[in-house]
Amino acid sequence: MTVRVLHITATPSWQLDPLIQQLTRLEAHDVETMLVNRHAVLLQHDPDTSGVYEAAANDPSEERLLRRLMRISDSFDPDVIHVEDPHDPELALVCRALAGYPVSRVFEVRRSAPLPDYVEALMPSAVIVPSPELRREHQASRSDASSFHLVADTCVHPGSLNPGKVRQHDLIGHRPLVVCDGSRAFGDDLYAVKLASHLTSRDPAVVVALWIAEALRPQLRRAARRLGVTDSQLLFFSPENGPELDDLLGAADLALSYGGDDPWIGCIPFCLRALAAGTPIMTEFQCWVTDTVRAAGAGAFLDQDLTWAALEVCRNLRNPVWRTEAGRRARGLASHHAFDHMRADASLIDAYRAAAGIEKAA
Repeated sequence: MTVRVLHITATPSWQLDPLIQQLTRLEAHDVETMLVNRHAVLLQHDPDTSGVYEAAANDPSEERLLRRLMRISDSFDPDVIHVEDPHDPELALVCRALAGYPVSRVFEVRRSAPLPDYVEALMPSAVIVPSPELRREHQASRSDASSFHLVADTCVHPGSLNPGKVRQHDLIGHRPLVVCDGSRAFGDDLYAVKLASHLTSRDPAVVVALWIAEALRPQLRRAARRLGVTDSQLLFFSPENGPELDDLLGAADLALSYGGDDPWIGCIPFCLRALAAGTPIMTEFQCWVTDTVRAAGAGAFLDQDLTWAALEVCRNLRNPVWRTEAGRRARGLASHHAFDHMRADASLIDAYRAAAGIEKAA
């Protein structure tokens, strides 16, 4: 039985390649998907440029959104509507519009906070979560008939899982390279600059690459210079450029992630890209993903204290045997273990079919 899914996302179009890969795989399992943005405007994939583009849309009212959803129903007739990250305030309006949309719902919950009231009003439904911890938290808070499905994040990304580990980058050569994920919070990024100061004072050859939005770079660069970090010791790269991140992780000796307020949006995807690149990960965040990484010997704990963190990072940079083995285990996790996309796809299909069955029974 073919299941038709209307998938609503607030993810920027330049970050959608992993999702497009998944939707393409699901087509082989009788799942047809229409992908739309928070304005219910179709997101279209151009295979020639590997890009995703969307038509411009003014901010709609709740009534206008509902009319757009109804027009989609007339042409596509979805069995299930999938809302990606309903906690996202960007999706508040479309979630409210769904109250008048007579189709079963699947909510992809990625945060531990209680669901907003306008989402609670749409229950029961199928709920998919990326970790056992989140499933336990949300199951404990629910008394309705919502069904929960574990759909783990995967390590399939553009440019990942290359057969060999690249150890040289055009801007770095053979100097030790540490890549930091760069949380969206400025305070966390300043932490990375301070950590770069500690690292480069211990080893001037170290290069720190920071994943950070362009608007924050001048202020961070000034802060780094005041701390004695030279421009050649601290590189900035863009969150919009996934291939650049893959290239840097492929050349990196270590990947560092320090969580932030929303780790399932920032920290965990970064860790999964590091696994796919075969790069050991050091992170302060503790969850199912990072615990699995550390238990497998593919990474280590990153202390919140800057002095201790710098000491541990430098110790691991001076230990090529540990880095080689941890990188091999990271790639093994990405290829075979808990983050395998085939397992995740099967769980997602089960969630869709369960939701479609609820609708048919109703």
